[in-house]
Order: sequence, then structure tokens, then C-alpha cells
Amino acid sequence: MSDINKSTKEDIAHAVVKAGLGRIPILGSAATELFGLVVPPLDKRRQEWMNDVAEKLKLLEQNNQVDFKSLSQNEQFVDTITQATSIARRTSEQEKIIALKNAVTNTALEEAPDKTKSQIFFKYG
Repeated sequence: MSDINKSTKEDIAHAVVKAGLGRIPILGSAATELFGLVVPPLDKRRQEWMNDVAEKLKLLEQNNQVDFKSLSQNEQFVDTITQATSIARRTSEQEKIIALKNAVTNTALEEAPDKTKSQIFFKYG
């Protein structure tokens, strides 16, 4: 859990895009500034999501309901958290975010529906 705030591929892509926009003649600096206005809210959304999920999983572990090592080996959990994170980053709808957190929690507790039903849920997320 200590790698939550570590740079990701998205962070690197952000830096590359920003640098590329800055190279556009005449409009480059304006495009870079506009890009900079949009990205911080996305970073904030990502950080809030990751912190909320991490806190929930930590609480479950403290209550001896899950084991982090087991979760890292659980393919359905890895699939669920990956898909839920991707969807959560693209929405501001609190009801959807709550449903995604519940999906992650239920999968961690091994109370999730089978993989096919989970995929259907995420497809419409």
C-alpha cells in the first residue's frame, strides 16, 4: 500500500503530452495552460479514489477480513480494482463511485458475483 502516491504511466503520459503541447508554435503555451487546468481535477479525483479504497481495504485487513498478500494473488480482485479504478477516474457521479467501491469491497471479501456478472456490471460503468 505504500506505492499509492507513486508516479504512474498516466503521470508520465501527462508530462509527455504537456511537453508536446508546449512545442506547438504560437499556441503551445496556451494549450499547455489549458491542459494544466483540466488535469489537476483528474489527479485529485484519482487520488481521492485511491485513498478511499486503500482506507477501506486497510480497515478490512485490521478486522482480519482480508489479507493483502492474498488479494494480490486474487485475479478477480486485481481485475475488479483495475476496472473500477478506470471507471472511477472518468466519473464525478457519487452513486457510481459508491457502487464501484462496493464492488471492490465485495470482491475483496469474496462476496462478489461470478466473473461474468462482474464484467457486465463494469461494461455499463
